[in-house]
Amino acid sequence: MYVLADENEITPAALNRLFTEAHTELPEVDAVEATALDGGYGYLSRAYRLNVAWIGAGADAAPRTLIAKLPLPARLGEDNPSALRMFRREAMFHRVVADETPLRTARCWAAELDEESGLATLVFEDIGAFEEFGDDDTISNERVENALSQLARHHALFWNSPRLEEMDWLAYPAVTGVDQVSAERFAKCWPSLVASGAYELSSTQLRLGELLSERLDAVYAALHAGPFSLTHADLHQENLFFDGDEAVFIDWAAAERSNPAKDVAKLTGSCLDPKSVRQIQPEMIRHYRDELARTVQDAASKESSRTGLSAGNVPSLADLERYVHLATCHYLAMMTFLSDMRDFKALAEHPENRTDFTTSRVISACDREEIVSVVESL
Repeated sequence: MYVLADENEITPAALNRLFTEAHTELPEVDAVEATALDGGYGYLSRAYRLNVAWIGAGADAAPRTLIAKLPLPARLGEDNPSALRMFRREAMFHRVVADETPLRTARCWAAELDEESGLATLVFEDIGAFEEFGDDDTISNERVENALSQLARHHALFWNSPRLEEMDWLAYPAVTGVDQVSAERFAKCWPSLVASGAYELSSTQLRLGELLSERLDAVYAALHAGPFSLTHADLHQENLFFDGDEAVFIDWAAAERSNPAKDVAKLTGSCLDPKSVRQIQPEMIRHYRDELARTVQDAASKESSRTGLSAGNVPSLADLERYVHLATCHYLAMMTFLSDMRDFKALAEHPENRTDFTTSRVISACDREEIVSVVESL
């Protein structure tokens, strides 16, 4: 395996070796210049834009720029096994799933993975010309609907599929619990969030926090008892680009075998206008379910077995809404725990330095009596 350690190793010879091992049809690289992207630090990697000069047959048609993701050594090592698993997941997604899924992803020209260390180098098409968003931006209702349509078709393909058991590189929180914040841990974090004054909380949100301090473990049990598919599990604004109105889904490092409602909850809860998400989300859930049903109908008319859904197991709207509410509780727990690690007091005293807009939006999405009722019923 051939994994690049830093930008100094991005050379024509290195790229040619990567593309050869990935069996691409790209011509030979003659010269390359790597420029670090502004804000290009991810949780696991550093991103670079590559300006490439090609030679030989096909040089004129080859892409002039590419994006390379290299490991970030400070966060990758034997002392951080969860990070290594995430890097491996993204590489394996592009090796195994990307060409099959009906949703659009950035084309991956090379996904070189060192199985022993867990490190990887990925080279993607450059989608920098597409529209992108920061985590404090709102995405239009129409675009969120389009993204949900794509997700529904993707989820249907892997719905309750035994194939996912063979994908041992996926996270499987129903068994490992890696995404869970226990009720005990949440009960320690939530009072700090409330006391900090960093967020304005309604009586409904306060009640939900009290309930989750006692029943969060039951929330996870109910969520994991539902259907499963291959989920992205981290669909905030910065992981969506738009080519016109078509969504392009990037960063599959958190890919899971889990309840599809997690994707619906995160996408709608973090991307829609927080002032209206409570009113808009129910229709978005309905839209997603309608696309699931259409996928089943289309597959049946074509006598296709590509989807794991059938007319008998398309979930009811009520079931989907319940799972989305449970998944919203999951994201509230995760955002509360992560915000606590960043210090609630600092967030309250220096709001100009806050970068936790996704946390604010998830908290806003929880201001619903329906979610409280679901948790109370557990």
